[in-house]
Amino acid sequence: MLVTLFGDKARLRSYASRLVRWKGAAMRSPARANDVVSGMKPDQSKQLKIGQRVAWLDSETDQGTITASDWSGVRIAWDNGKDQFFHHNNMTEIQVARANLL
Repeated sequence: MLVTLFGDKARLRSYASRLVRWKGAAMRSPARANDVVSGMKPDQSKQLKIGQRVAWLDSETDQGTITASDWSGVRIAWDNGKDQFFHHNNMTEIQVARANLL
């Protein structure tokens, strides 16, 4: 069915390989592509304290403050006004803000 849509198998393979490369590039973040920043692991997330500053993918602009922490995760009040809960095992895009590391 797809072959009739694209005309022949070569065109179908070409389209499929371009789609895979595009999806792969879209799913990688710049930080992960360069392996500069490693994500937070669950045991590190459990150590976060209320009032501590965190950043999304080590960004200087996308930052927030830990407002609650319990056995299952943390609540972050982002500087853009949004409030979000993250489970400890789902914190791979979050890092401690650089100002806290100095």
